[in-house]
Amino acid sequence: MEKITSRERLSYALPEVKDALKWILSSGTATYFLAELLKFINEISLPVWAVLLAYVIINTLSFGIKKFIQGQESK
Repeated sequence: MEKITSRERLSYALPEVKDALKWILSSGTATYFLAELLKFINEISLPVWAVLLAYVIINTLSFGIKKFIQGQESK
């Protein structure tokens, strides 16, 4: 069995860590934005149908972001 050097481990791990951090930052930013949007919608007075429509859009965006990130991880 061949031994793996520290340099080889590092050359493999760094791109993986970089990709993981990229997706953590992008998903975290999107989640934070959508959460703040929910807070804003609660603060202003909108008709019930408009609030429900906004919630549907926000939840769909959250789901889409999650699926996009899962798809990028599987590549």
